[in-house]
Amino acid sequence: MTLSSLVAGRFAVGCVAFAAWLACAHGASVAQVAGTHAGVLAGMFNTTPGTNSMLRLDAQNTPTTIVTSIGGAWPYWGVPFGMPVDTDNHHVVIPGLVDLGGSIGVLARWDPVAGAVTGTLWSGTLGPATVRNWSNWTINADGNPVTIDNGSSPQALVEFDRLANAWNRVPLPASVPAFAGVGGLDWDPIAGGYTHAAWGVGTSGSALYRTTPTGFITTALALTTVRIAGFGGTLLQDGSWLSGDAAPRDYRVVARGSATWTVGSATPAGALSDVTRERFAAPGRGFFAAQAGGTRGLVYVDAVAATTVALHVGTAATMPATVAEITPLFTRDLTTVRTGKATWDLRVRPAGGQFAGKSFRAVVSAAWPRPPVLLPDGRELFVGIDLLSVISARGPIPPFFSGNGGMLDATGSARARLDFSSIGEALDGVVLHFAAVVIDPVAPSGIGWVCEPWAFAVDVRP
Repeated sequence: MTLSSLVAGRFAVGCVAFAAWLACAHGASVAQVAGTHAGVLAGMFNTTPGTNSMLRLDAQNTPTTIVTSIGGAWPYWGVPFGMPVDTDNHHVVIPGLVDLGGSIGVLARWDPVAGAVTGTLWSGTLGPATVRNWSNWTINADGNPVTIDNGSSPQALVEFDRLANAWNRVPLPASVPAFAGVGGLDWDPIAGGYTHAAWGVGTSGSALYRTTPTGFITTALALTTVRIAGFGGTLLQDGSWLSGDAAPRDYRVVARGSATWTVGSATPAGALSDVTRERFAAPGRGFFAAQAGGTRGLVYVDAVAATTVALHVGTAATMPATVAEITPLFTRDLTTVRTGKATWDLRVRPAGGQFAGKSFRAVVSAAWPRPPVLLPDGRELFVGIDLLSVISARGPIPPFFSGNGGMLDATGSARARLDFSSIGEALDGVVLHFAAVVIDPVAPSGIGWVCEPWAFAVDVRP
């Protein structure tokens, strides 16, 4: 028997085992259906210092308003352009200014349960060594907050390195329009790298770009002569990009593989200032959105049926005309965090910690995870089926991948480990794909939760 036939035979057997691991009966899972959420945070922006605020909805859409003024329960002036869920799938990273003069910045960690800032990632002087004027923020494969600095020339992709407690900066091409990232900035959880939209100057057009994980190569995906005035955008489950549009056009879409901006389906939502996708695992193609202009509120939009469900109806007294960000809480089930030159944690905390004591399994794949594996109850598992995923579904791959199965602890969390120390920089630039499930025999499907997919870009430091 040749080596190739032996590998092929083992791969065939492994695929059967992998399919059996994925197999499930029918039935819905715990609150993992389209349109549901475990809480939503909206950042409301005013131009008067100290008057910005956050509106939090709980799972029943009961609102609570927190004013981000100096003093009181919130010690910072929050600037709510981009508020990503942090790597613990609990806190939210919120940028702010400590002083009303706007010279001291902060990345605060806000606890949605406590309703307060419970710590900071960074605080210091704004400037060329840090960041001057941010737009939206995202979390990358090292677990670091990333934004686009629109206050520098040229504009730059800026990362706060948590491990080194330092800032990294990569200039963007001079061709990228002003206000890059204001129209949205996302780490792509399927392909890796950054997708970001840019406003033009004045009445000029807008553009959509893709930047590689290292930040050194930026490619234009779609250009338009229309100035799209939404404050944020997002990648949908099917790979399409969607930006809110504060003019009465609802939103604009660049379909995956297309180079054309199209007007989104007309909905009762009116103009949208920000949009954020729902979970990849949930059936459907919906997103959460903040209304702008005369109609104010927060909605869930079914992008397929072109209908909306009101989550919160606001007024001029309770919501400003500009809602700069809408963030569904507890949505980072799976993420990677750098712990050394060639080591990372794979952090797993499904559903914000609701599955303490349950079994989980995480797998890694080098194969493209589209189309996803469709479960009988409609949920989607974004995993590529290859030899690597089959082996990791069975257990660890020492020394490279360990701790990827077992029981979630009392907080509903687990940490697997990645260690490429023995490989060095040979795999730099490779994108690996992670997926995980919670195994729950009580659940009608046998799978209690399908974790969000995560693209990990290998970047071993010299």
